[in-house]
Amino acid sequence: MPSLRAFGRRWNIASDDFVFPSITEAIVRFGWVFITGVIFALHNPLNCPSLVWLAYVGVLILINLVSTSICIATAVVSARGSILDTTVRKHVTTLIYIRVPVLVVELMWTAVSTAYVFRVFGAEDFCYFIYGMRITVILEWVLMVSVIIGVIAVFNPDGAHRVDSVMVERSYWRQRLCLCKVGQDVEMRGAIDDIASLMASFFVGHDFVLSDIVSGLLLVVHSPHTVMSTTGVLEDTPDMPDWMVLPDNMDKVKRFFDFSIAVYGWPSYMFNNCACGPWYQLCRTLQCCHPCRCGDVRVVEDNCCTCHTSAFVLESGLNQTELFFVSFRNRLYQTPFVVLTDHQTKSIVITIRGSASLMDLITDLSLNSERFSVDVDTDPILRADPALDDGEVRVHRGMLRGARYVYNTLKGHKVLDDLYMLNPGYDLVVCGHSLGAGVASLLTLLLKQQYPDIRCYSYSPPGCVISKHGLHEMENHVLSVIVGDDLVPRISYQSLYRLKNNIDRELQFTTKAKYEIIIKGIFKLFFPETWNLHDDNAGLIDAESTRDCRRLIEDGQQPTYGSSDSSETTSTNHVVDDNSENAVLDDSFRVQLYPPGRLAHLNAREEDAVELRWIEPSFLSDIQLTGAIFADHFPHRMKKVLKRFTNNGSSEPSSVVSSVISV
Repeated sequence: MPSLRAFGRRWNIASDDFVFPSITEAIVRFGWVFITGVIFALHNPLNCPSLVWLAYVGVLILINLVSTSICIATAVVSARGSILDTTVRKHVTTLIYIRVPVLVVELMWTAVSTAYVFRVFGAEDFCYFIYGMRITVILEWVLMVSVIIGVIAVFNPDGAHRVDSVMVERSYWRQRLCLCKVGQDVEMRGAIDDIASLMASFFVGHDFVLSDIVSGLLLVVHSPHTVMSTTGVLEDTPDMPDWMVLPDNMDKVKRFFDFSIAVYGWPSYMFNNCACGPWYQLCRTLQCCHPCRCGDVRVVEDNCCTCHTSAFVLESGLNQTELFFVSFRNRLYQTPFVVLTDHQTKSIVITIRGSASLMDLITDLSLNSERFSVDVDTDPILRADPALDDGEVRVHRGMLRGARYVYNTLKGHKVLDDLYMLNPGYDLVVCGHSLGAGVASLLTLLLKQQYPDIRCYSYSPPGCVISKHGLHEMENHVLSVIVGDDLVPRISYQSLYRLKNNIDRELQFTTKAKYEIIIKGIFKLFFPETWNLHDDNAGLIDAESTRDCRRLIEDGQQPTYGSSDSSETTSTNHVVDDNSENAVLDDSFRVQLYPPGRLAHLNAREEDAVELRWIEPSFLSDIQLTGAIFADHFPHRMKKVLKRFTNNGSSEPSSVVSSVISV
């Protein structure tokens, strides 16, 4: 860092990123020379009737030896200095300029040698080990193709553009997302443009590459400047409806979690039941090439064998007659969901699938805020709620549109009306995991106008609601269950921006080389090694003497939302056109999104006990960099924690906080 500039263009690689690739290439080239030498040793080339081929192979050997020497020199120079000390690595560009002509000559000579060895020029007198020579040439082509692919991977088509140019940065991301627009409608293309604007607003004003992010994350993980998060834990159990009280209602929490997982369909079923018996049972229940035998169930856009529906029945433990409406249509803002009757809990259940496709990912990333309460005349689907008239409620745009889709479908087919006629007195329950949890929470706000006693079980929910009015309104209707250091409830534009600032801080003051940080940092993640990645006097080092004048984030360009109090100072009523340049420059319209409802945090300790804590949204405002941030989000892990919590009981919250890193 900063990114390498050569041949008048900017590259997605830094001058200190050539250590491992150069060493690897040097080893491979030396191996090629060694293999060629072994062939010569086993077959005396002087006994051949013609020695013309020896000139071809000899030149290739010479080129590989020269390239190996250049690779070793590049690795040595690239390993010099710290990440920001680019002056000691200025000759990396010189070595690249030397390497390019050698590479061009190697490519041309390899083509000529290939034509000769494979007799393109006509019949020649070859030695009896001609097949060994052909293998040698093929290996040379494999080496050449690998080098070319590596060059293409780090090539930046935007050239030497300024990193603080908003329009160029947005155009850069639009080019990378252009394939997602192929064959799509206007709404899809608009969503992709919004995501490009989001990425541009996040990365504008920076000059780092992927390896800088990896090094910075390793430094943050092992940094002595990080502190453990202790804020946001409620000392007393808050007031809540009886159905939310834990662990008294843990059986229902587990029951509806099974529905939230079953709606993922047959891939989830096969992953959670990796055995021949369950797979055979799934095959037996498939109904290939004809509709469902049960006339009371309507299945929308399942495959011809109804794999998803059959897997849902097996995973949830229901009878097929308990299903009422099944939709596996997966489009932009259209998430699969299932409506069923659960006689065990006497509930009418709407379970919504989480992220499992590219369309779901785009819905997740459509995080611009949208006004929830609207005029009845403009949108008859949403009815103004008197409880929300005190202030504007703004929510996640993609999840709100997904909730509207489910609401429209239920209303259009009169699903709930028919189910209440068949099952009077049953409770209405909405549940979901991940993206499905956010959509379910907003669907709850839509349905509570007609069904005031609706309940929502939200598992690992992402941030989906902004204003305090929306949070307060959800507290009586939504129960959110979060396990450990789950990344999804903590991820937001603001938390990622604070993480980026912390990465910038660590990279400024480190005096370690990047290759050293990566090797030792990864090693420390798995082994209790005493290696220290931070200098004791790192904070006293003059930053200007250890880094280039260009910073990871340019001075004076850090917006206010990166601060810890940005959520308090940001106005939710500030609306900006997302397609304008000012919308990218002024990101105050990207307000903080919070997980919905009452938040129950389950912290699985090393022993069997699971600690239950009721937390506030502020507890999830920062990302915890631990080894469980992804595992704690997966359904399999959450199911194990819920089972341990039920079987072994819970422990009271203690004053000792688990070893986590708050960024």
